[in-house]
Amino acid sequence: MIKLIDTYAPPMRNQPQHHRLTSAIAVISAGISTCSIADAATLNSQLATSTNLGLIGMSTERWGHGPSTASLIKGEISSAISLTSIYDSNFLLDEHHPSDEFTTMLSPKIHYGSDPEGGAPITIAADYEANVRFHSENSDLDGVNHRGGFMAKIKGSKSTITTEARYHSTSATDSLTGTFVTTGLTSLRLLGSYQVAPKTSLYAGLSHDASTYDAPGFVAYQTMNAQTGFFWSADERFSMGPSFNYSTMRSDGTESHDIGTVSIQSRYKLAETVQILASIGRNQANTEDEFNGHRYGLTGHLAAYCQINPLWTWESAIQHVTTPSATQTNYLVKDLSLTTSIIRNFTASTASLGVLVELQGYEQLANVTNTLVDDSRSEIIIGYQKRILNGRSEIKSNARYALNRGNSRWEQLQLMAEISIIF
Repeated sequence: MIKLIDTYAPPMRNQPQHHRLTSAIAVISAGISTCSIADAATLNSQLATSTNLGLIGMSTERWGHGPSTASLIKGEISSAISLTSIYDSNFLLDEHHPSDEFTTMLSPKIHYGSDPEGGAPITIAADYEANVRFHSENSDLDGVNHRGGFMAKIKGSKSTITTEARYHSTSATDSLTGTFVTTGLTSLRLLGSYQVAPKTSLYAGLSHDASTYDAPGFVAYQTMNAQTGFFWSADERFSMGPSFNYSTMRSDGTESHDIGTVSIQSRYKLAETVQILASIGRNQANTEDEFNGHRYGLTGHLAAYCQINPLWTWESAIQHVTTPSATQTNYLVKDLSLTTSIIRNFTASTASLGVLVELQGYEQLANVTNTLVDDSRSEIIIGYQKRILNGRSEIKSNARYALNRGNSRWEQLQLMAEISIIF
């Protein structure tokens, strides 16, 4: 898989412990990866939300063929519970005095789907998961993270309307300040499409994202996005069309930041083995302060999935995330991550090897007294998962080594083991 995403996300740099990216685009890789690179990315990309609503409108199906965390029973509730243990060699990301930590998490999950097989005119889905954390060396940081959501879709002969509301909280250490903090993201989505001709469809979407932090000195943010456009289908494999997007970002610690984008989007699908979404365009960014004023640039999205054969899958990703800094006044954080991994599928298990390189730059939106240098981080991740007990249980494990250089210098080793039981 190769993907390039240019998006906005909650502004925090850290090493998350276990959460997956919940954006619409990120589900592409999360569904097929044994040890997703997203598990190890900074919270910028962990909580990234795609503003590329047009691509969602062109393809709302889930990509990949990976096992889900719970088997749905049509029209009924399913549940699962998992127990996770994590060893962390540098829990607080300290350069000079790294401290070990052993974390245990208990995570009950519940999911409802009215039409898991598809085809119904009205579809409703809801899910909830609680992650209860216990720390052996830092018991004062014990707590509970919540994530869940609701989705409803109405599908007619020529039109589709989808609405979604989600909340996702994550607890981790911010590498700039060394502070352990819990952050939450609330996301609202509304997307509609209408087929005006046999090969042409219009789409429009609205989204709103808001973050919160539980530690002093961290500043929350809000983003709002609107997008419209149309796409034309040449055949079952290829679709393309223009997209018009406007987004605005607000934060108490950063000048207001608005972006307008005009782009061309396309989709290519070859059976179930190759699927590609691509977009390229031009944007204009405006800030309230005259320090930067109007700026122009190129923007693009690229997401592709390729199954080499039934046994092997190769995926790579390029993701660009821009956010207001949560701790530095009048700074934007520009996060560029490059990942590559290879996955080996066995009869009832999968194994993976992945590498991540992340570069973070800091852009001033006004005259500031403090100057930040760029950060770089490299990671190696090895993962394995296996279904047992006739698919009613699953075991997972991974090892991750990270090296960070820039405003802070640290190393980190994480070892994770998890068992899940599906009811």
